[in-house]
Amino acid sequence: MPPRAEYAAAALRNAERYHNDVFLPRMENVQSRIEATPLTVLVWGPGESDSLLYDQRIEILNTLRDSNIDADTSESLATASDEWSVQSQEFVQAMSADL
Repeated sequence: MPPRAEYAAAALRNAERYHNDVFLPRMENVQSRIEATPLTVLVWGPGESDSLLYDQRIEILNTLRDSNIDADTSESLATASDEWSVQSQEFVQAMSADL
């Protein structure tokens, strides 16, 4: 085998070894850390008066919850309060949620 071909073959073996021994374990570690990170999602959208879109919104909410994601709607978090308007409460919710 010519020297260049030997060098290319050795470089390919090194790249493959690096890929298997370093890159793939690093990627798996990052994926594990992501999966272990809690996430809170607010699902915004139309209320019950728009039944089709509301049903889709609730379906999204349930899908997120089934995936172990903390998901909620703004109206389920709102409280009757003289101190905070609905808009203020929604602003606080949005600032507190991850998405």
